[in-house]
Amino acid sequence: MARRRPRATGAQFQPRRSAQAPSAAPTQTATGMTSYDARVLAERISGTQQRFRVSAIRLLASGSCGVIVIDSNTGEEHIIDEADRWRHLQAS
Repeated sequence: MARRRPRATGAQFQPRRSAQAPSAAPTQTATGMTSYDARVLAERISGTQQRFRVSAIRLLASGSCGVIVIDSNTGEEHIIDEADRWRHLQAS
């Protein structure tokens, strides 16, 4: 004759420690822009001038965002990861 299983009255489990270290909270990067700042800058670039064309907003290795623009005069692609870099690019 088969044995009967005991009735389960609810979900019971034993919490165990995870082998992974707890993830740290995201830190604020010293350089670069947040995604919101990158979107605002991209909209400003698109709306205010004709020389540079916004190609994309890209997540950089540092964890910050950068705006990819293409210079219509030279065809060069530039990554703008700080507001100072945009001002420098405009001046050139």
